Amino acid sequence: MNRPSERGAALLTVLFLVAILSVIAIATTEATLRALDRGAVADYRARVDWQVAGAEEAGRVAVRSIQEATEGALTSELVELQEPFIFAGGGARIEAALSDATNCFNLNALGEPETDDERSASALLYIDVLGRLGFSESEAEALSDSLADWIDADQDPRLAGAEDYYYAALRQPYRTSGHPLAEVSEARAIQGYSQDVYERLAPIACVRPGTDLGPFNLNTMTVREAPLLA
Repeated sequence: MNRPSERGAALLTVLFLVAILSVIAIATTEATLRALDRGAVADYRARVDWQVAGAEEAGRVAVRSIQEATEGALTSELVELQEPFIFAGGGARIEAALSDATNCFNLNALGEPETDDERSASALLYIDVLGRLGFSESEAEALSDSLADWIDADQDPRLAGAEDYYYAALRQPYRTSGHPLAEVSEARAIQGYSQDVYERLAPIACVRPGTDLGPFNLNTMTVREAPLLA
């Protein structure tokens, strides 16, 4: 015959085992649910990637069709440049606008070599364009010099520019690129290119390999891009 103390110990043991099994069951359930969630997220991301890739390819096909139909002579009257491009597939709808990308100032043009401590032709044009955007002459010269210093490979600052020594003294120090810009938003890291400056410049700015400017397409140019005519 079991004593009361033995029966109590057995009951406690059973309760302890039940508690452990409950914790294990809960942990297993949570791990399974997390795995299912990760699987669902991965599947969703994969579908989005395919949809974006499909829209990009469809956009390329549309651009090639426009070029073939117009023989490269784009005008603002083209329906494709007036109406959004729509790609639907896989339960998603992607809407994008096509525009003539030639009408912009290539910021990498400031990488053009300078001689005899004189600003390059691209730098002088950039200063002129900035002036037409409402910047004072001193502001435009400073923005031009700091951009050129960011792109060039040396550590010799221009008159109103900045090299590594300036950026190294910031609260979060970093160095100049020493290479052409990869995208327009990179300009936000450059001395003088505040959010206000960036917002005023971005609509007519772009980055391309090399230092070439233009040619611009007058047949698709808008009033916003008029400063490029400098």
